[in-house]
Amino acid sequence: MEIMDVLIPLLLMVLLYVVPELLKRRKTKEYEYPDIPDTPDTKIPPEMANTPTPIHKMEQVNQEEPVGDLSAYASHPFAAANNMPPPVNIPQVREVISPWREKLTSQTIANGIIFAEILLPPRAYRPIYPRKNTKGK
Repeated sequence: MEIMDVLIPLLLMVLLYVVPELLKRRKTKEYEYPDIPDTPDTKIPPEMANTPTPIHKMEQVNQEEPVGDLSAYASHPFAAANNMPPPVNIPQVREVISPWREKLTSQTIANGIIFAEILLPPRAYRPIYPRKNTKGK
């Protein structure tokens, strides 16, 4: 019975570790890079090299008609300022509310002190009482 207690874990170890290693493929297949074709020729074919590029001509503007005086169409620079209505004074309907109103309570102050104490370095590095300087004396 004692021999069986030792053989069972050994057989399990052989089955779980040694057999899969033996069944694995001995040599892994190397990665084969795909065939990349050479860069194509970017030379201009001979039949296209001799043809001139077409030039698009812009239409000629008829300059026989003189440009008229445009000052009649321009408005007076102060004309827009005179057409504005007078400013209207609208009284403020509600009072200005402070953003801190009902937000700064004793509970939030206590939470702030607790979190500040947590985020500070340990008390051993910042003692309450200053250390005595014995090195200088």
